[in-house]
Amino acid sequence: MRGAFFVWALLGGCAAVPHPPAPAKDAGAPTIELVKPFGVPGEEMHYSAALRGLPVGKLVTAVGKLGWVEGRKAIIVKSRGQSTGMIALLAELTYELTTTIDLDRGHVIDSREESWAVFAGEKEHELSTIGDDGRHDVHSAAAAVRAWRSLPGQTGQLRVDVGSSTVDVHLRDAGRGFLVSAGEPAVRYEGLVEDRIKVTAWVSDDTARVPLRFECDIPTFGQLVIDLAHYTAPAD
Repeated sequence: MRGAFFVWALLGGCAAVPHPPAPAKDAGAPTIELVKPFGVPGEEMHYSAALRGLPVGKLVTAVGKLGWVEGRKAIIVKSRGQSTGMIALLAELTYELTTTIDLDRGHVIDSREESWAVFAGEKEHELSTIGDDGRHDVHSAAAAVRAWRSLPGQTGQLRVDVGSSTVDVHLRDAGRGFLVSAGEPAVRYEGLVEDRIKVTAWVSDDTARVPLRFECDIPTFGQLVIDLAHYTAPAD
């Protein structure tokens, strides 16, 4: 559940118009450690996930209002995902992640990740937490990518805790283009998770930097595609 369908639910295009190749990265340019977070207080994002073209899940992510935690500026982000389509016929899967992010440091202050599965009458529950020790979870990692005002060819990296595992993620700004599935201009990122799983993500090419679409090839399972289905943000 966690590893297959919702690990990168906030990042996101097979339906995109082909992008021109990004300029080669300067061999002397350093890889940027992505830390600084960005999000729009009060925004809400609805995503749909498909595996090999078949619906498998949906996810809703909501960003709270600005606040303070122990004298630090912070924000709370919550996500809830559920299985759909053929997966839901076989098993009932639910996923929740609640994160308090330090807006100055960019890392997690507190994170609680839970998943539930009901299959053939058998129930399973998993819980993972992160404390205030300078780590990223999926929410804070997505916020760091949104904050990265990259130039074509630049590269960035970060380490992300997913459940009981920690993975290394390397991304490269692969240029700009029009993402047909979202109907708007987007920045395209290409990268690797643990140097073996290829990922591609699109973020809106505007000030909101909304995660629009994400795809990756999961060994054995096939291609996972996550699309933004609906987005709302406060008028002010």
